[in-house]
Order: sequence, then C-alpha cells, then structure tokens
Amino acid sequence: MQEYYNSTRTIRKTSRKQELLHSMFNQGTDILGIPEHRIVHSEPVKYEKVPGYTIITTSVRRNDMVAGTGGIGIILSHKAMNLCLVLFHKAIET
Repeated sequence: MQEYYNSTRTIRKTSRKQELLHSMFNQGTDILGIPEHRIVHSEPVKYEKVPGYTIITTSVRRNDMVAGTGGIGIILSHKAMNLCLVLFHKAIET
C-alpha cells in the first residue's frame, strides 16, 4: 500500500479531483491526505464514492470575513477503504 501527501490548494473543481484520481491511479497510490481543500458542504463529514476511490472531506468553516478556511480530507482507494473497514470492525469486536 502506498500513501502520499499533497498540498492540493483546492479540489472544488471536478477537473482537479479527476486530475488527482488519475495521478493516484498512475502512481499506485492508495491513500492521499488533503489539507485546506476549501469545499463547503452541509454535512460535517462527506463521503463521495468515485470509480475506484472514496473521497472523505470535512466542511470548511467561514471566518469573520466570510472566507472559507480549513477543511481536510482523505482519498482512499477501495483497497485502503476495505482495510480501514476491517480494522474498524476488529476494533469493535475487542
């Protein structure tokens, strides 16, 4: 399993997400951390399934100047997501 950290600036645009997913696939990356993604959504944590991957993001917060700040995320390949689920279920069992 290969993990990778990249400062993406923003992945609000679909083209930027597709570019990241394409790079992950070509490099065989299973886990990608995303700082400061600047995506605003109504739910505190959003799970987005795309072919071969799951994108998990927290919504940004608005500061006093109404600018979006923060927002972190992670992109997991199906392989990495399945391993996380196995670990989660094993933790519950103990």
